[in-house]
Amino acid sequence: MSAKKPAMQVAEIRSADDVVRAVTALYGLNKGALRGPLRTRFLVKARRLAAVIMKRSLNMSMAEIGKPLGRAGSTVYGMLEGYYDDEQARRVDYQQDFLAVYGEFRRINP
Repeated sequence: MSAKKPAMQVAEIRSADDVVRAVTALYGLNKGALRGPLRTRFLVKARRLAAVIMKRSLNMSMAEIGKPLGRAGSTVYGMLEGYYDDEQARRVDYQQDFLAVYGEFRRINP
């Protein structure tokens, strides 16, 4: 009988800070840019992706999501509402982004 190999430990996203670190690393941003006032398409997409991951993976409230993103809970609600309104059209796009964020998280947390 052969000995079982130990299961490989895979880093898991467990906090909003994990999400922010992975998204900023993936997009080449710093936390200040993600929290800042600019609303370029690039930054809005990064913030929305972080918010969706926090909501889906961590089941955080709007206010909890807003804190690490420097946004009010009502702003997060609008951010997520826009995502869910157009979810079918973007599903493939965001699915690739989700995979990229999780891959980046694993890369920076071996």
